[in-house]
Amino acid sequence: MPLINDLAMQRGAARNAVIKVFVFLLLFLAVDRTVDAVLNHGLQLYFKLNEDSRIVCVGHSRTVLGIDSDLLQEKLGMSVGKYAIQGANAQDRFAMIRHLFAARQNSPECVVFDVSAYTFSDLGLSSNSWRLFLPFMDDEQMSEYIANAIPTQKEFLIHKYVRSTRYNEALMALSVRGYLGYRANLKHNVVDTESVQRRIDAGRTLKMLFNEDSYGVFRKTMEYVTSHDAVVVLAYIPTLDILNDQDRDEHDRIIQIIEDYAAQNEQILFINYSRKYEHNHELFSDGIHMNANGQRIVSEDLANDLSQLFESLSK
Repeated sequence: MPLINDLAMQRGAARNAVIKVFVFLLLFLAVDRTVDAVLNHGLQLYFKLNEDSRIVCVGHSRTVLGIDSDLLQEKLGMSVGKYAIQGANAQDRFAMIRHLFAARQNSPECVVFDVSAYTFSDLGLSSNSWRLFLPFMDDEQMSEYIANAIPTQKEFLIHKYVRSTRYNEALMALSVRGYLGYRANLKHNVVDTESVQRRIDAGRTLKMLFNEDSYGVFRKTMEYVTSHDAVVVLAYIPTLDILNDQDRDEHDRIIQIIEDYAAQNEQILFINYSRKYEHNHELFSDGIHMNANGQRIVSEDLANDLSQLFESLSK
């Protein structure tokens, strides 16, 4: 009898342990799914991926800090989204475009795409930027892109099934800003031009290079957008003249490539805001990013140009 009682107690303990593990897993999955749902919705709000915006601005930090989508929306009287993430490289932005179009019922009528003399070089951009798109990996387009970029199948599966691992501190902050409806440029400083010059003299600034592969990805991106009957505005958000002057010939050559490419397609418009503002140092927070005042001024110009564009399209 003691042996039977011991076996019964052991079976009971094992059963209780299994039940506890099962309940823990259920609670874990419930919390994990809830965290993902809350944070993902905040990102959808921040990037306005939940809206069928007529205009969408796509880019990296130059768009984040250079274009005020809320100001554009107010000036134009139409919905404007901004799908821009710091560090996004050429391949990232192609994936963002595909994700953007696949996630909407109606394609945007216009995509504003930031360009510069650094557009065809990914130097200085994050090699791990694919992590910024993990929250959207349930989308078929983005899942395929991440699967090709992620180092191991194990890591892919972890992010796929443990959804809370998709978010880092930066993404959580953007999610909070999405709920608050707050997309303002928080940089109010003015660039230290002497510091920029010292970096140039020390060889610690980005080089303006033309990479054929990046140019190929750029062309694919443009062809994808225009194939969906949307127009593209290639907006050269200003770069500080001091940086442009370190290799003005190469700068002008690359910008001419962009201008020539746009001229060959009636669905693509190139607008050079750098030519107008690169000498106005008060508008920059650093060599390649606008401060809040610079963003406002460039965005007002962009709003006027977009208004004229839509007027011409309606004729």
